[in-house]
Amino acid sequence: MQKLIYWLVRRHLKLKIGEPFRFTNQKTRAIYRFTKTSLHKSYPEPILNANGEEIGTRWVRRPAGVSLNWLLDPGCKIYILSPDEVIDEILETTSYKEEQTDGYLSVI
Repeated sequence: MQKLIYWLVRRHLKLKIGEPFRFTNQKTRAIYRFTKTSLHKSYPEPILNANGEEIGTRWVRRPAGVSLNWLLDPGCKIYILSPDEVIDEILETTSYKEEQTDGYLSVI
């Protein structure tokens, strides 16, 4: 039953499995994707060292807590992202600080 519901929602939104998208009434820079049985979001998350200092950013993928009703709302406009836009977004928000230690250059 769950597969059928997600298939109907994807069909209504004109999205394929795995196709990255954003919607107009979202509050974050997250990128969303449907699987056969769920909705996932990818978003930038800070990388912290042992002292709690931010040393970079990475993208993580988690199940989305977005209601399907929210996506089906008439005021919600879906924006499908091209692969180039996804790559640009990831490169723009992913960063690492390089640190020189004992003659070796290491990326933390």
